[in-house]
Amino acid sequence: MQQLNGIDASFLYMETATMHFNVCYTVICDLNGDDAPAFAGIWSALSNRVREYPEFRRRLVEVPLALDHPWWIDDPDFDLAHHLHHIALPQPATMRTFEQLIGRLACGRLDRRYPLWQAWLIEGLPDGRFALFFKYHHALVDGVSGARLTLNACDPESGAGLRALPRAITGEPVPERAELVRIALQHLVRRPEKLLRVVRDSVRGVVALLRTERQLQTHQAGSDHVRAAPYRAPQTLFNHQLSARRDYAQIILPMDRLRAIKAAAGVTLNDLVLAIVGGGLRRYLDEHGGIPEQSLIAMVPVSVRRPDEQEVRNRVSGMWATLATDIADPVERLQTIHADAQQAKTEHGAVGGEILEEWAEFNAPGFRLAIDLYRESGLTEVAPPVHNLIVSNIPGTPETRTLAGYPVEAICPIGPVMEGVGLNITLLSYGNTLGFGVYVDAEQVSDPERIGAAIEAEYREFARRLLPKSAQTGSGAGRRKKPAQSKPRARANTSTRKTRSAVPSRRSRKAASTLGQNPLDRLNARKD
Repeated sequence: MQQLNGIDASFLYMETATMHFNVCYTVICDLNGDDAPAFAGIWSALSNRVREYPEFRRRLVEVPLALDHPWWIDDPDFDLAHHLHHIALPQPATMRTFEQLIGRLACGRLDRRYPLWQAWLIEGLPDGRFALFFKYHHALVDGVSGARLTLNACDPESGAGLRALPRAITGEPVPERAELVRIALQHLVRRPEKLLRVVRDSVRGVVALLRTERQLQTHQAGSDHVRAAPYRAPQTLFNHQLSARRDYAQIILPMDRLRAIKAAAGVTLNDLVLAIVGGGLRRYLDEHGGIPEQSLIAMVPVSVRRPDEQEVRNRVSGMWATLATDIADPVERLQTIHADAQQAKTEHGAVGGEILEEWAEFNAPGFRLAIDLYRESGLTEVAPPVHNLIVSNIPGTPETRTLAGYPVEAICPIGPVMEGVGLNITLLSYGNTLGFGVYVDAEQVSDPERIGAAIEAEYREFARRLLPKSAQTGSGAGRRKKPAQSKPRARANTSTRKTRSAVPSRRSRKAASTLGQNPLDRLNARKD
């Protein structure tokens, strides 16, 4: 039994009829020449992973009278049938058909009577592919831990097997209500002492922040740059009251070329990502009513997780960053974002990333009241947005995976939208790919695929400006080399399926080569 911390619980408290805190991952797989994915094999593989990773079996237990944050228990009645579903796209399917389905699946509340995740096997994608779509509640995972859990649901392409597991899972008994109340009262007694410690740490953080800002102002004397901050964002078409409808688009870019671009510019990958997103939104807004004079401001989640920390829970803070959308030149925009990000990191380090997590222990129930007041008062329509959008870059893995023997080509993540913020762009690195998930309130943005296309166009402009011509074509992304003398890997259900290598079939390799030297183009191709 494990209690949720304040950040975990806040995502439960803040949910409304239109605001759902789900974190999702779209795993794109190659059929490797098969006509359809082997559902039985995938079911068997996920059954093993559920036994290996108890986070998949965490069930919520509420404390009576909401006296304290809820608890997780290992569900004694866990049944994979409540979580794994099978869908076939109507044919002929396009990537846009698939994206619209993902937008619908990603929204809506998860049933709190069961562990807070769902997965859908989706077959019928174009070009001989299928997808496994994972949906977790944000109370269970943040972007980093959700990515780890999703990657753990797949197999290493090296063929490493599972450790020995028990054949049966018994779970934990549901705690008695009286026991939950007793523990909650003990926590309430200790709250004043904890509150004093948090206030003390916060005062120290504010003093450090003011000192740091004075030093930065002295260092940047004469500069006309204004740091990104809350409530400095302009009003845009995606900063209105939230509806219950969602839509989605994805774009997949090659990591080797992105690394080459950022190295040529002398910036970080995060800086480059923000500049590409900013340029893409410039292009999109120019076609949809005009570019605001003020730059768009993004809220960028920041992990406060230690490198050795493997626990699946929320360990996240955040900072505000400019997208420099008021600057037309891509290289100048990138340098402005780089300078702003350096200052933001300095300020974030001065305050300490754990402050938000500590305050959430006391304010989490109040977050819902603040959300309701913000919505019902109409402030979303008259007040400046806190920020325009969320941009989250999740570190993944350079290693590739398979799913029941099928090669995983790319993974695209989805983060939630919020009141007054109807656009979320979340990224995940996997192998030699960087997958972008563009998630929108469909009442505010009716064509997220146009945002995806604009982001891809901006990426190509950066490659044109900063890479030599010889490096502007051909990334090698998506290519997999056959291991020397390796034995083919058998799918999970070997009694009904033939053994098959986790290497792309001749048909899929040929299809990739016909689209030029960047095989990722076929993952991004969509027809309306």
